[in-house]
Amino acid sequence: MKEQRISDTSKRLMIGTALFFDVLQSFIGLFHFIPIAGNFLAAILAYSISIFAFLTLFVWFTMKGVSFFRGRKAGRRALMWMSEYILILNSLPIPGWTLYTWYTIKLAQEEDKEKMEKKEGGNLRLVKGVGDTSGGKYRKAA
Repeated sequence: MKEQRISDTSKRLMIGTALFFDVLQSFIGLFHFIPIAGNFLAAILAYSISIFAFLTLFVWFTMKGVSFFRGRKAGRRALMWMSEYILILNSLPIPGWTLYTWYTIKLAQEEDKEKMEKKEGGNLRLVKGVGDTSGGKYRKAA
């Protein structure tokens, strides 16, 4: 029986990391209130954080076996990702990295469930044992 690619612990850590990047970018948006140099500094720092966030999450998802750009609804995920590189959208208080990470995890879990249903040939349910921190396993419903 194969486990999920992204466990509950990894899911929480990934969303927490993405939320950290979003909060950091929101604080950097305050630099726009500094005359002249503030706009330049905010733009440079915002792009730097976006690049670092992308690389961090890309490597993390790749290590878990989840593709950032392939699979179901890849176009929708690409639009969410690109919104982080548009300066005006990036400075809005919308948690773009957090939403992108949550959506990618949701799609990965749906893909895992569909693969297990095809493999097992029936209805599956998530079974967690006592003290199970691995995120659970899909098993055939009795």
